[in-house]
Amino acid sequence: METRGARRPETVMQLARRFGEIGAAQQNDVHRSRNSLLDGKENARNVGQSKSGPCTPVKTAYQASERTLGGIASLRCDTPQQKMAARTNIFKQMEKVSSTTASPRTMNPNSIKDALLRWVQNRVQGYPNVSVTNFSSSWADGMAFCALIHRFAPDAFDFNKLDPKNRRQNFELAFRVAEEHGICPLLEVDDMIMMGDRPDWKCVFTYVQCFYKQFREHP
Repeated sequence: METRGARRPETVMQLARRFGEIGAAQQNDVHRSRNSLLDGKENARNVGQSKSGPCTPVKTAYQASERTLGGIASLRCDTPQQKMAARTNIFKQMEKVSSTTASPRTMNPNSIKDALLRWVQNRVQGYPNVSVTNFSSSWADGMAFCALIHRFAPDAFDFNKLDPKNRRQNFELAFRVAEEHGICPLLEVDDMIMMGDRPDWKCVFTYVQCFYKQFREHP
């Protein structure tokens, strides 16, 4: 008898796929409404024509469905570079949706970014080989991730034994311990390795927000 394990948090690509499905559904609703309007106009025009007059072609829903839509199709990537580009595009789409639906009282995005950066700087202050000045290059060797989770889980590992040159080991350690302490595994080790010295700041920023939400009440 198969035993079902605990449900893992959604990854970035799963969230992106769900976001794409919602976007595709909204696009299809728009196309259906547009086609209904076109059908109504064409029918009204045909009523005024004689039976022997030329027939006016009417656009069908099938023709509309042939148009390129955003959503799941945009996630079909063959190479790691295309996969990362699609993921970055999803972050941009999600950021655009959030900005258009935000209330007037919502903080400026730059203010939120700066506030989170200051929060991180205060938490990792004093850790060797860690200098956080942004959400990109400062996280490239994995040491900042290790320092941040070590701040809240000091018994999980010996930070002083870490080496900035062992990027993969640092990412694997930080992400594993973070997940054990309730942080959603939004980033993947291979993605961080592939992005090199300047990872996409939106990916890092989104992941670090999970640390803030989980540990903001922690002294």
